[in-house]
Amino acid sequence: MSLAEAASITGMDRAAISRLENGLCANTTINTINRLAHAYGKRLTFSVEDEPELAR
Repeated sequence: MSLAEAASITGMDRAAISRLENGLCANTTINTINRLAHAYGKRLTFSVEDEPELAR
């Protein structure tokens, strides 16, 4: 999918999508990530898990 197609689907700026894809956004919202995931036909999910035990 091109940046133009992703921008059309999400309503986001192509430059903003490019920065996200290249890891240049230090702080983005879950909503933004969800919009981009949806454009790529993906679903954003979360889980909360126990921390692993520390090796002693």
